[in-house]
Amino acid sequence: MINAMRRPCEFSSMWRINVVLPAPRKPVTTVAGILAGMFFVLMSCGARRAKGSPMAPTTGDRFIICTGCTGGADLARALKGSVPVETTDCMNVCDSPVSLAVRAEGKAAYLFTGVDPDAPEDIEAFAKLYAAAPDGQIMDARPAGNLRFCLVGRIPA
Repeated sequence: MINAMRRPCEFSSMWRINVVLPAPRKPVTTVAGILAGMFFVLMSCGARRAKGSPMAPTTGDRFIICTGCTGGADLARALKGSVPVETTDCMNVCDSPVSLAVRAEGKAAYLFTGVDPDAPEDIEAFAKLYAAAPDGQIMDARPAGNLRFCLVGRIPA
């Protein structure tokens, strides 16, 4: 809402304008905030888990899929056995489901959104590229198919 209010006569040529913006309906979230929060949650929760528990932290490549997204659970089931899949309830990128995070210790981390749940072969191809890259930096992602167009961010190791 914009209000214009006339000042007294001696300032007759000046107007004072007040701009009132509505409060945001959702908290504003940035990709960096999501990934930083995800890293903190994964690391802090992993430190408290017992060794050998089903949710114990792993040392290899990790593919984390948002099951809160439509199609996320189906994608996780399709990738079981071919890629080390973990699931989480929400990654806070609900505007473009399905969300996928890829990370490993000492490697760059990746966040993808808008991943096609009907194309697990793109993720399997990316998994091969990621496993072959010692620092996680993938220079040519064309073999990963359309997944390369879903990249939101990469965090260096």
